[in-house]
Amino acid sequence: MAGDDSDNELRCEPQLLDFAQLLIEIHRWESLPHNLESLRQTDKEKFRSSLSAFAKDYFRPCDKYFADAVNACLDSAGLDESRDHCNPGKFQAYIFQKIVLPLDAYHGHPDPPRPISSSGSTRAAEDAAPDANCQLVSIYDEDEDVHDKPRSESSRDAEFWKEMNKYTEKHICRPESAGDATTSKSETGRIRVAVIDSGVRKDDTRIDGYLEAKRIVDCRNFASHNHKDWLDEIGHGTMVADLLLRVAPEAELYIAKVSNARWIPKRELFHIANAINYAVQDWRVDIITMSLALADEDDSIDQALHHALDPECKDASGKIIFAAAGHNRGGNRPKAWPARKPGIIAIHATDWLGSPANFNPPLGRNPNDMIFATLGRDIKWPCDDKPGEWEHRYISGTSFATPIAAGIAANVLEFAKQKLCMPKRRRDRFFSHDGVKKIFAAMSAQTGYCHYVQPWSLWDIALKGKWEGLKDMDQGDPKNICKILEFIIGMG
Repeated sequence: MAGDDSDNELRCEPQLLDFAQLLIEIHRWESLPHNLESLRQTDKEKFRSSLSAFAKDYFRPCDKYFADAVNACLDSAGLDESRDHCNPGKFQAYIFQKIVLPLDAYHGHPDPPRPISSSGSTRAAEDAAPDANCQLVSIYDEDEDVHDKPRSESSRDAEFWKEMNKYTEKHICRPESAGDATTSKSETGRIRVAVIDSGVRKDDTRIDGYLEAKRIVDCRNFASHNHKDWLDEIGHGTMVADLLLRVAPEAELYIAKVSNARWIPKRELFHIANAINYAVQDWRVDIITMSLALADEDDSIDQALHHALDPECKDASGKIIFAAAGHNRGGNRPKAWPARKPGIIAIHATDWLGSPANFNPPLGRNPNDMIFATLGRDIKWPCDDKPGEWEHRYISGTSFATPIAAGIAANVLEFAKQKLCMPKRRRDRFFSHDGVKKIFAAMSAQTGYCHYVQPWSLWDIALKGKWEGLKDMDQGDPKNICKILEFIIGMG
């Protein structure tokens, strides 16, 4: 594909120039304007320059990946790579990295052609009718609080963490790793959790430790064609991942970055669907947690969730999926999506006492729905990125309650793997949406309209040897909890 002598003045590879023209015509669904086409026959370099200017004016911000591929075709870098006859693989790599991957990223949701005005001007038609596909969509809680003091001086999340740490150290941590934060978690048999969010920050001291200890097993960027760029630009995913790992000391985390900001173009929501599919088919996770709060449904995400939830689908086996319940606007906004989708476990927020947060969404129309909630208000957070301003800050939101709930679920599944000998049929029921909801109901206390999930209460009851419907339990017997869990899963 190297250029011949007649194209010495052309500042791009000739066949890539042809391909750039083809790409633009495919996107336009029509040939280039006549003045450009005629220029191609007389002066290819001028044609290249004019085509580049045309592309710059033609493509919209939401066409970024497609435009990247076209610009790579017109770039002199491609010509340089094609002339390196000693290393022909460099040109192939250039085509793959700069053209194929961006086109693949764009392929998830190709835009329809632009409307053509009566004058034939696509720009005039665009100005007259703004493109709905470029609409920005909020994907996280709109009013997450990050502040320097708790809303109430009586708010003390330390009590919650004290109880949680006692519970995990006594009942969840495997003997060889209890109390050892550096022990590798890459062994087989761990509960796998996918965090679909904004990535993680490697310069965060806690995240760096988790990566080093293999508690975070893999990270992948779905928001661009550079899959290795999983750096968290907004800090949201970093907080979510850290909270989950604080709760679930034996879990393996898989990080799926789906955004670089709190808002993304509507036409790029398919990145979230791609992340869900990858978590199911490639990472083969047990749990997916999404601290995402959309106002409206999205078809691509809905289809991916349907596949992930269906126990009959190949590779899916009915994943357990958590999502943030609300936009943190209280009664002013309904429950967010996908939290309101059937099969998704929606998580609301409470303070450390289990009292529902006033920013939770209103109740749904089904009075039989059980509203699960856990700590998500005034969580003390170390302020590593702003030294000198204040030692700690406090974060609130259903986004932060969601990974805590997912971590609690991971702990229960971890306990089941370690302690329970169940036939496959019963194990499948345990590792299911309905199974986890049954366990959550048993380990929660009703506080107002919420069921406040705090696992230590169920273990405390078990040690007392009391559970309605079970009689063969002795006080203080650690096997009681196994009997209770098997009894709960066997019900219904």
